[in-house]
Amino acid sequence: MKLSLVTRFLLIFIAIGGVYFSCILFGKVKKNLRCALQYDELLIPKGCHSEFLENPVLRLNCLPEFSKFTPNNLHSAVVCRFKLVTLNFNVNRNHLAEANANYTLFTLYPFIASRDFIINLNKVNMSEPLQTVATEVNNLMKDLTVIIQNMTQLLDLNISKTDDINIFPLLAQQQILSHEYMENIRLSKKELQFLVFNKSDVYGLPKNMLKEMSRNAKEFQNISSSPENGPWLVSVDTVDVQRYSNSSTLRKKIHERRLQIGCSKSYNNSNLIEEIRGLFQRIAELKGFKNFPQYQLHDTMAKNHSTVERFLENLVSRAVVKANEEYSILKNFSKTIGIENFQVSDIYYVGTKYILKFAKINNTEIREYFPRQHVLNKIFKFIEKTFGITMKRDSTNYDTYASGVELYNVFDRDNEYLASIYFDFLKRKGKISNKVWTTLFRQSFTYLNIKPIFLVVLDFDLENTLSFDMISSLLHELGHVLQAILSKQISDDNSLEFPSMFVEHFSSNIEILRSFSSHYATGELMPRSKLDDALKRKKAFDGTMLLIVIYRGIIDQKMYLNVNKPWSDIVADVRTRYNIPEHVTDEICNFEKFTSMNYAAKYYTYLWNEALALELQAFLYKDDDLSFNEKTTSIRKLVFELKNVTSGAEAFKLLTGNNFPDENYLLEYYGI
Repeated sequence: MKLSLVTRFLLIFIAIGGVYFSCILFGKVKKNLRCALQYDELLIPKGCHSEFLENPVLRLNCLPEFSKFTPNNLHSAVVCRFKLVTLNFNVNRNHLAEANANYTLFTLYPFIASRDFIINLNKVNMSEPLQTVATEVNNLMKDLTVIIQNMTQLLDLNISKTDDINIFPLLAQQQILSHEYMENIRLSKKELQFLVFNKSDVYGLPKNMLKEMSRNAKEFQNISSSPENGPWLVSVDTVDVQRYSNSSTLRKKIHERRLQIGCSKSYNNSNLIEEIRGLFQRIAELKGFKNFPQYQLHDTMAKNHSTVERFLENLVSRAVVKANEEYSILKNFSKTIGIENFQVSDIYYVGTKYILKFAKINNTEIREYFPRQHVLNKIFKFIEKTFGITMKRDSTNYDTYASGVELYNVFDRDNEYLASIYFDFLKRKGKISNKVWTTLFRQSFTYLNIKPIFLVVLDFDLENTLSFDMISSLLHELGHVLQAILSKQISDDNSLEFPSMFVEHFSSNIEILRSFSSHYATGELMPRSKLDDALKRKKAFDGTMLLIVIYRGIIDQKMYLNVNKPWSDIVADVRTRYNIPEHVTDEICNFEKFTSMNYAAKYYTYLWNEALALELQAFLYKDDDLSFNEKTTSIRKLVFELKNVTSGAEAFKLLTGNNFPDENYLLEYYGI
């Protein structure tokens, strides 16, 4: 049918008008969302000064630049942020009512992001005032539950029993309890540390260790101390002194105090563990599940507790045999070095002596082949070659929270900017020790073209060389970052550790590890024979280390299957049923993974995903028709990007043809 000229003009006018009004509506929605996320156009509450309102690096309002961070302005900033949450709720009430319940959570995001940011900052830049701020900020989370309830009532939102917003108050409470749990650990460590005055107790300790212990003693009680004459401050959260001290009395004291971390009289997590167990049970029930493991596992590769239990039980008996063999070796060897009454507290000392006697290469010699900056450059080049991701150190005068923290920018093959990473490599005063972790300083928002900023915290010592463990840790954390940058969606099965374990185990490949080496003086690659000896040294007593993880995985499952049974009784039952040897200690009060929403009832995933990673490594180097580059391209798309798949399980099946990991790869790796 032929349209008249008038009709044509009318249709064109309607079309243009539709586009115009659609643009206005779209702009309003975008404006409101931007306002909800960043508070661009909100009135500033009284007392919120402009200097507190934005960190230009992280784009987090109400937080100043790193260089302006002080406990006082951080506290003011977060109080300001909390006021903005309530103000935004009132100003945007109509817009929220038009949206669904999940939109409500967006209005809370900036406060939660600020709170998480300060908690993370507290871990890397600790001071008493900042710890106080972190605790006060954490307490504001309690008020969020009231805001949530007000939102749902005033907006008359139709929220189902299982909606995320309905369990948000419980999740907020979990974060509060988890913070209290971690504070008890921190404070009990501080309470349990002690000074050593007797020079004979520190015989055998390396000079650099004595120097650090002397410096810590000065800060601990503002007393005079020297590395040569002491006194020396002993921290109970590491085994370093136990490895080298010739004093069995000192080794025993450290061991006994370590078992009290988080379970001391003054700072005891026992009741908090029970509270957290009950809280997770309520979350599971609200979500329609019988217990928390059922809720945590229903969308994982394992699917249910029975599969997890079968996996762990296939490992535990063989790991127990191996761990007992290793203990017997050490007990027999201890007599040759003058220890007649071998005790659990002597394990690290005797193990160190055993390795020194029988290993053909020592740790110092190994590290000489791995200068820190050379290894970093080689690893970043390897990541670029394998995954097409380039990491370039920022050459500008960038803002950071501590000296020595380095900023890298991340680009894809086509030079598209993807993210930035703050690398906090080295030990320093005020930084939590013996911890390696990755977190987000800033979330990404595709809609607003905001790219993520990551914080990768490592525990490198001040030497200019790296150990094998340091190299493995760096690769592991880079795996987390790659997954977070590349994935277009969240894996349905929560396989958080699969990609990171896969990247970490490139360090298990002797040729790749050798390619990272370059002797600090000569520049030569580490000889293959030396590298073989070094890897054997690294894997000594791996059976015991494996059993510790298996044991914790079993306890983690049992603790949440029956929340009515005291956790201490569950631990005793597990030890008896599986014949857990004495030298595998509990330390449940000092193990934060049990209280984490990401890992509670899922601690087994460390082993599960390591088995997946080892099997995928075997697939990568299998001699078949596919080239290395073809396989790594497929692994990037499926495992890291989750392209055309919904889970790590689906990716694993497409690549290997298997539904579940073969635990034999894991047992073989650990020498069992």
